[in-house]
Amino acid sequence: MSPSDRRSITLFDLVVLVAATAIGLSLVQLGWPRKVAGNWFFTWPVLPSTGGYPSKTWMLPIAERAAPFLPCLGTWTAAFVVTRLRAPRPRRRRLLMQPGLVAAVAALSILTVECTLLIGSAWLDGRFNFMNPLRINTFVANAVVLLTHHAGWAVLVSWLTLLFIGRWHPEPSWIDRWGRLLGCTWIMVGPVASLLIDHATWWGTFISG
Repeated sequence: MSPSDRRSITLFDLVVLVAATAIGLSLVQLGWPRKVAGNWFFTWPVLPSTGGYPSKTWMLPIAERAAPFLPCLGTWTAAFVVTRLRAPRPRRRRLLMQPGLVAAVAALSILTVECTLLIGSAWLDGRFNFMNPLRINTFVANAVVLLTHHAGWAVLVSWLTLLFIGRWHPEPSWIDRWGRLLGCTWIMVGPVASLLIDHATWWGTFISG
């Protein structure tokens, strides 16, 4: 890719990022309405949980504080795809070798497919008909954690595939660096989601039942 094909950050990119953040925060409000309005994030130092496994003692309180920001990670990933595909951009073949775009497409594919399946199955089963607001919050929070767990694995597998087939060609630009940062974040939040699935007290059984 020649230097002339690269572009600087524009006002459009910033507007897309701000809009994505706003959408992400609105999704946070669906899953964690009481925590968003309160001072939950600023209650430091984090106190250990009482009882349970060692991983629950110290890591779970931190994981529970990080979980409400997971919807923003998804919307930021969508914003990245919008800015990455905006001209000027490399040819399609080179785009498919950039780890930033590959990570974003892998994560968004999992989020889109599984979110559609979760909502569709709940609607077909009629479970939305008897849901109260608290159950809706639980459904959204559970879905966010579950989908994040799967999306992190999808990003990791896609990057390992790029490396294995010799198609790992990062671009020295702010856009691809942003995508790689998002990809690393998706991979790192996998253990966070695993802890929440295994330990969190608010993890219910609505999705499977």
